[in-house]
Amino acid sequence: MTANRTENMNCSSVGDRGCSNSSFGDSKHSINCKFVGFRGCENFTVGENNKAAVRCNSVGDFGCENSVFVFDEGAVHRSNDNIQNLNCVFVSDGCANRATQGSANDQKILCVRSDQCTNQSNLPTDGNSQKSICVNSGSCQNDGADTKIISVKSSNCKNDNASGSTTICVNNRIIDRP
Repeated sequence: MTANRTENMNCSSVGDRGCSNSSFGDSKHSINCKFVGFRGCENFTVGENNKAAVRCNSVGDFGCENSVFVFDEGAVHRSNDNIQNLNCVFVSDGCANRATQGSANDQKILCVRSDQCTNQSNLPTDGNSQKSICVNSGSCQNDGADTKIISVKSSNCKNDNASGSTTICVNNRIIDRP
């Protein structure tokens, strides 16, 4: 892993190998995946001020994921101020933005005809922002501090935290507001 890096990957018809990208702090990276098999597509990031984007179309078993990790819970390796964008279309397994710890992380998902679409952010969650739009998908879920969900024709719509929340599910007829 390297810091201060910009990397864009295009993966098309790579079979079961999948595609992954990793960086360490102050980096911008994206993956465009189309017709990727078993291993799926993943961005792995450590540190702060990272911008990660994954775009998946017709991706297999392990799905698509943006992950921000903390290896050391000391002041050096936090996971604050990261931006994670995830677009999934026809993804047979999950699509997830994951920030394992930190504050002021911004997570967005657009999920169409895909299974289990999740924005996940663990404690502490000060200033985290999560937005999900799911259409004709499996479960659509936000699991963090400031959450907004709009879901149309998805099997389940769930917002695990009431702080600043908006949840609209058309077919489930669930409407939550602060």
